[in-house]
Amino acid sequence: MMGICQHSLFVGLATSVCSLVGPNVSAGVLVSNLDHPVQIGFDGFVGSGFTASPSPGQLDSDHWRITGLSDGAGAFGGSYLTGDFARGSSPGGVTSGGVYGFDVDSGGGVDRALGFQPIGTDLTPGEATLRIINGTSQIVDRVDVGYEVFVRNDGDRSSSFRFAYSINDVSYQTLADADVISATLADSAPNWTAIPRMVKLQGLSLPAGASLFLQWQLDDRSGTGGRDEWALDDIAVRLDAPLRAVPEPASWILLGMIVPAVGFGRRRWRSIAESCMTTA
Repeated sequence: MMGICQHSLFVGLATSVCSLVGPNVSAGVLVSNLDHPVQIGFDGFVGSGFTASPSPGQLDSDHWRITGLSDGAGAFGGSYLTGDFARGSSPGGVTSGGVYGFDVDSGGGVDRALGFQPIGTDLTPGEATLRIINGTSQIVDRVDVGYEVFVRNDGDRSSSFRFAYSINDVSYQTLADADVISATLADSAPNWTAIPRMVKLQGLSLPAGASLFLQWQLDDRSGTGGRDEWALDDIAVRLDAPLRAVPEPASWILLGMIVPAVGFGRRRWRSIAESCMTTA
């Protein structure tokens, strides 16, 4: 199962947040608390594929879907344990297209991420989609998403790594400000470069129990020849409810004046009524 306990990318939020998604939770990553980020990492992923009952080294296909591979399109809840879906682990420098558990730590340690090697028949275009479930009891209006993109510029072709989202898994909205574009010419000494991204999704009106789909899209950009390697890591997702109208300070003062006045008016009206009844 994918690890869901990593450093938060949300500045100013506690970094000790950890939400565990058990094997009985289906259909997506359940986020149960508002304003409390769930963090998703891939330290245990070694590129062994996707299944609804993952073993160590695999990812949960109830959470993740990969499309755009020559071995076929993945689906939520399916089993994809061979070929393009399960290319294994590597520090980079591969040539076979598909999904890897890339080690993106260039300093000699191990830091695995969800990795992609595009080729002519794989991931050009292709998508990795994460399904999030609103496990709160409230309508969610805003979602913050932080993540890191890693690129290893070892090919003479520019590629794009884009972010999109959907509330129905049909119509996706792409956020151009989150685009990462690799250089056309390969680096003389290719190495992994981390690019942090944070996006704010607003006006969602996502009901309790509904799904939100977060998607990372790969495609060719320009140039010819080999394609760069990409990876995704350290995802953080925070849900928030619609804003409640809070009176401005001046409004509080006005409200403080109105309430006693209303009470006084009612008491005065009652006194007049009682007087009228007595004299009638």
